Amino acid sequence: MEEYDWVRDPFSTFATSTCRLSGKAEQELVELSCDRTLKIKFQEQAPYQFWPTVAVEYPVLVKEAMKVLLPFPTTYICEASFFALAAMKTKLRSRLEVENDLRVCLSTITPRIDRLCSKKQAHPSH
Repeated sequence: MEEYDWVRDPFSTFATSTCRLSGKAEQELVELSCDRTLKIKFQEQAPYQFWPTVAVEYPVLVKEAMKVLLPFPTTYICEASFFALAAMKTKLRSRLEVENDLRVCLSTITPRIDRLCSKKQAHPSH
């Protein structure tokens, strides 16, 4: 895993010595590691937020960094989906159509229940 330390901290003194990058990517890493402004920006952000912001200046390096970073969120989403589906599909609730329920479980948007309830009348009059 030392070969990917440059993704976690491209400004480390060991980042350029332990990485296994192509010539162009390694050159971009050396240039990036010398930029003090980007170092400050990196310290204020997580690696997955930082790398896309430098894609214009260091396209080859960013492409390599994203190859390392992307498998983790996609695997997490897949596992979260499986566990949400397993929780929904019990003996008491064996409905086959779970698409809408699964979408709600996996969404990062927080529902505003009180706003939804305020728009509905509890007992409609006849």
